[in-house]
Amino acid sequence: MNKNKAFSLIEMLVVLTIISLILGLTAAYIFNYRAGSALSLCANKIAAVLNQARQLSITNQSEYKVVFDLINNEFVVQDALNNDADTRHKTGNSIIIESTTFTNDTVTFTATGGLSGTSGSIFIKDNKAKFFTVKILNATGRIKVLNFKDNGG
Repeated sequence: MNKNKAFSLIEMLVVLTIISLILGLTAAYIFNYRAGSALSLCANKIAAVLNQARQLSITNQSEYKVVFDLINNEFVVQDALNNDADTRHKTGNSIIIESTTFTNDTVTFTATGGLSGTSGSIFIKDNKAKFFTVKILNATGRIKVLNFKDNGG
């Protein structure tokens, strides 16, 4: 009268197939999300470093600059008077600083927190042709991070 209750081999294979599909789709989603978030994280890091330089300018009542090295994909905060450098910041392996619209790839903040010169942008991209732009307004020194994809044109 006691019947053994168990799963058949087919039922086990169906369940394992469903679990494998779910794990595969989840892994692909997480991989793509991490790649996109690395670019966003880098853009926000650049904005934070620019804000740090701006705050140093206001606090110390002297000019500070952020110098971008497009070849090595690095940027550094410097005192504009004596070029004392802070920590060098790298963008990451798959992220490059494409270009800037600033003279000599240098953003200089005045003692009031505004830019010395005109408004400009820093363009960064990853290896999947996704771009972020960090834009700085000259009068206020306000920093914006903008996200867009390359449309191939």
